[in-house]
Amino acid sequence: MTLYSYAKLDPLLELTLPIKALDHMPSEKLVEALALILAGRRATYKAEWLLRPNVGLACAWGQAGFVQQATLARSLDALSATSVRQVRGAFTSITRTWAQACQHDFGGGPLWLDGDLTGLPASKRAVGSEKRYFWGNKPHRAAGGAVHL
Repeated sequence: MTLYSYAKLDPLLELTLPIKALDHMPSEKLVEALALILAGRRATYKAEWLLRPNVGLACAWGQAGFVQQATLARSLDALSATSVRQVRGAFTSITRTWAQACQHDFGGGPLWLDGDLTGLPASKRAVGSEKRYFWGNKPHRAAGGAVHL
């Protein structure tokens, strides 16, 4: 079963966009952009090493393989302001339909979200670790390992 078979991506797949299609339909390119975003990447050049080699992920998204980074970037660059509004509307529809937070019964109580936005120190050898600047004071560890700002 893929996400396509659950009809979760229908608002995105139903869009008619002025994007050239040779091997991949415009809607497939948008799905790949969504997969890249959900994988935590913000730049299309990361698709070349994150998405393209991952055939299993492509199959889970209902595709034989992912497009090249340059094709994805050109397709996104070709979107007009109207097309961007259509894509945004499709994403909003998907979120409102399937996101659990959007379906919370606020009459029954508050929705508690736990987000930790502190930048924690990491080893240079840690997987996925990147050197970053954190505004304000550096976090320091108190007794027991808790981090305080």
